[in-house]
Amino acid sequence: MIHHRLGRHWELFRRTILAPAGATAHQVREMRRAFYAGAASCFEVQIREIAALSDEDAERAMSALNDEFVEFGEAIRKGRA
Repeated sequence: MIHHRLGRHWELFRRTILAPAGATAHQVREMRRAFYAGAASCFEVQIREIAALSDEDAERAMSALNDEFVEFGEAIRKGRA
């Protein structure tokens, strides 16, 4: 049985990113909200949009979604996001 998979990812993020940066309780609360909102948004894209596609189109859509994540990560590393 899978429980709190996102919760485990949130805790890893909180411990490795927010705690070392000295985030305040308010910042942690707001980041948690943003973290879960982003996860919910991605889940909705998968359920409402990608699930309705053919397997081939769904594979391309998931690849494009992954590309978007990678591009955003690169922009963060380069100080552009």
